[in-house]
Amino acid sequence: MESGFIELKLDCSEETQNGHAAGRHIHLRSGSKAEQELSINCDLLRRQCSLGDGADVSFLVGGHKFHAHRAVLAAGSPAFRDLLFGPTAAAASMDGIRVEGVKPETFRILLQYMYAGALPGGNEIAGAPTAEMLRNLVAAADACGMERLKLACAQKLSERVSAETVAATLCLAETHDCPELRKKCMDFLAEEENLCSAALSEGYVQLMQSFPSVLDELRARLCSGLQSSDYKDFCSLF
Repeated sequence: MESGFIELKLDCSEETQNGHAAGRHIHLRSGSKAEQELSINCDLLRRQCSLGDGADVSFLVGGHKFHAHRAVLAAGSPAFRDLLFGPTAAAASMDGIRVEGVKPETFRILLQYMYAGALPGGNEIAGAPTAEMLRNLVAAADACGMERLKLACAQKLSERVSAETVAATLCLAETHDCPELRKKCMDFLAEEENLCSAALSEGYVQLMQSFPSVLDELRARLCSGLQSSDYKDFCSLF
């Protein structure tokens, strides 16, 4: 390790498992003064995050350097609070914190969410968030204890379930405890046509190997209603 640096490892792999809690939502009437003020404040906070004015901590992620404010991060994430105001707080104020296990773009959105409490708009990222980016955000949010961000990204993923994405998304839901997302994926796979298409995707083999209980559940839901002549061929998908 280089002198002057400490390392923060965000375990965003398929092995991380954390609990979850219900998110809290504030509903404002469209066009209300409170909504307009909230929008302005979010824009200011995003700008503060982008410019790094008054920043007192920095992070190195995949060759990119991000500046931030320790109080904001501590308020937005239990993991950052422990890091920045725990035993390693003195070291964290030196040259920077090297972050491993997360992509720079994922970390940038993670920081922006802690400042503004909302995902960035389409004009702030290179196109619409892909399913892969959303999965990375769910994993990173889970590692950082950012439940609202995790739920927001899981909701967006549930709207994009397809034969190409369902296996990888279901693996993610199982690993990071996203029950609503898991239900959406299981209901999708419970359709014979969807399952046959998903079985050709890259993530299907990993799903079978990593979560055999999921396949047991699917087999019970699907194969029980088949005629004996069709049973063997259809259940070979499992």
